[in-house]
Amino acid sequence: MAISNLRGRRVFITGAGSGIGEATALAFAREGCEMFVSDLSLPSLHRLERSVSAEGVGCHCFALDVTDQIAFEALAEHITQDFGVPHIVINNAGIGAHGSFINTPLDVVKRVVEVNLFGVYSGCRSFLPAMLDSPDTCHLVNLASVASIAPMPNMSAYAASKYAVDGLTEVLAFELADTNVGVTCVHPGLINTPIVNVKSFNGESGDAQTRRLSEYYNAYGSEPTVVAQGIVNAVQEGRLHLWVGRQASVTEKLKRLSPRLLRRLALRKAREIGYA
Repeated sequence: MAISNLRGRRVFITGAGSGIGEATALAFAREGCEMFVSDLSLPSLHRLERSVSAEGVGCHCFALDVTDQIAFEALAEHITQDFGVPHIVINNAGIGAHGSFINTPLDVVKRVVEVNLFGVYSGCRSFLPAMLDSPDTCHLVNLASVASIAPMPNMSAYAASKYAVDGLTEVLAFELADTNVGVTCVHPGLINTPIVNVKSFNGESGDAQTRRLSEYYNAYGSEPTVVAQGIVNAVQEGRLHLWVGRQASVTEKLKRLSPRLLRRLALRKAREIGYA
């Protein structure tokens, strides 16, 4: 379900205070969209608000913990009733975790899944009924990762959550096929964002890996603006999957061609990057 003309559309984004979320908000603002942005706290959104306003469009900021389903539903109702149904909802908020399966505490695993999966789930559930009732074409965008098909060692919680987002979006595509609501699952590759700068649960060796990861992403990762423009294009074209950023599209093609070869290459690359 494509939305070729974005001017005047209402766009809601979670996790907009930095990284891909911030860049995506600016990309849609430049297309003339009215922005509704959220993050854990309002101060993280102040810089974005100024930048969006400079594009000559409205920017509305909201503090939101995406794991709080009641708060999410209340915010969706407030936006829908006071401003109108968002045409585009982008479930971007996400966190990372670095550590082996054995070493990563279960409470950390639960937090990653709550943010990365249930945050997306709540975003879809909170807005979808009103979007379906809207006379306009609408679109859901869910952020997964290239890790949804080619994970690295020491990222079991993160990979599990992103596989789930991919599956959720595929199911939504089936269920919404004959409606006015389209869906896109975004699979960023290596992107230079703060998400890689997370606490390691592998002791001193893990801390060294985290430093190597940060250095590699800073040196070789694509900028968030690449993903942001890709999302804009995907909504305009009505694409179900978007593989974007360093190593994303080639990884997807290799996965279809030879999963076994991809696993061998991924393990070799993991040692170079710092995942293993």
